[in-house]
Parts: sequence; C-alpha cells; structure tokens
Amino acid sequence: MRGMNTICMASVFVGEAYRRTHQACLESRYLYQRQHGYANHLVTKAPKGFDRPLAWLKLLAVRDALLKGHEYVFFLDADALITNPSVKLEDLMAPLRATNKSMYLALEAHGGTMNTGSFFVRNHPRSLELLEWIWRQEAFIHHPCWEQEALLHLHNHDPEVRRRVLLTDNCNLFNSFPYGMRSWRKGDFLIHFAGTRGEKIEAYLEWFDRRVR
Repeated sequence: MRGMNTICMASVFVGEAYRRTHQACLESRYLYQRQHGYANHLVTKAPKGFDRPLAWLKLLAVRDALLKGHEYVFFLDADALITNPSVKLEDLMAPLRATNKSMYLALEAHGGTMNTGSFFVRNHPRSLELLEWIWRQEAFIHHPCWEQEALLHLHNHDPEVRRRVLLTDNCNLFNSFPYGMRSWRKGDFLIHFAGTRGEKIEAYLEWFDRRVR
C-alpha cells in the first residue's frame, strides 16, 4: 500500500498491571520508533472470543500489521528493553532482505533453540501462511513455551517451514538476554528479560540501571 511505513514494530501489552511494571520497556520502543519513523502496532487487549494464553496474540499482532501493508514487521516482546537506539532495523534485517525467507529469528545462546521474543517477518503470502501453520498447532496451546514450541516443532518436522525460516546464532544482534554465555553487552540493540513478571521485572530493570551507570 502506498503511503505506509516500510517497517512496523509490533508488541503485545495486555493488562494495566503488566503495562505498569513494563513501562520502561514500552517507553523505550516509543522513543525508538519516533527516532527512526517506524510504524507502531500495539495490541493492548485480546480480541473477543480469544481463548488462548496471551503469548499467542503475537501471531495475530504480526498478521494484522502485515495486512495493513507494511513491508516488514519486527515483533518485540513486552519484556524487552531497547538499549541502543542508534541501531537501525534496516541494518538488522539485511540478511532477511537478501533472501526469499519469510521469518528471521535468533537462537538462544543459553539453550540453542529459536526464540520468538523478537523476530522479523516479510510481507508475503508465504509469511501469512507460515503464521497460520503455527497457529494451527493446537497441541501446543498450553505448552510452557506456547507458539515458540509450535514453531520449533514445525521447524524440526517440516522441510518447507525450514525453507521459510532464517536463523542467526548471534542472539546479541536483536535478542540479548541478561544471562548465558553471550549475555547482553554494552552496544547491544536490546535486552530481553524473558518470562519476567511483576517484582522480578522491576528487579531486573534496577539491576540493569546499576550496570550501565
């Protein structure tokens, strides 16, 4: 669509308590988006009839952003803080642009598996089809890793999914964690406090603030 931003950032922030404890993460992406002129697609409530754990909302968020006409969508979990706003999404997703792949994710340094806390998606019918395939993996609706495990299952068993997914083993590019062999380091684009809630995320943010001073 003409007039649309080439790149859109999508996130899911549902519930006032969650938004309050993760406010610093939310504000970091607002500032980042304004600095670089990226579009924003923020989901703040589940659609009527939604009956899955909230993690599954990211698939709908990415789909809806693609259907708005954005050329690329970067999904970022609510528990991630942008730490180096000088990094441009255009540079990070260059490997995806150089291929015909649909999705670009990073592997976890501490686990070696793909992580759906942050990933890029190209606007193409094959990408929308891939999101639909993940959504249909109902056996993983209540798995502790939800849609991430669904994608991992497909990637392990379906060669067509493997053909559509691009992986990097350098999680420091766009999915650094506060722990592990390749934990966050100064200059990294973001830090992902995966799975944290309430007082734990507040403690992590205080720890991070002390570390960077």
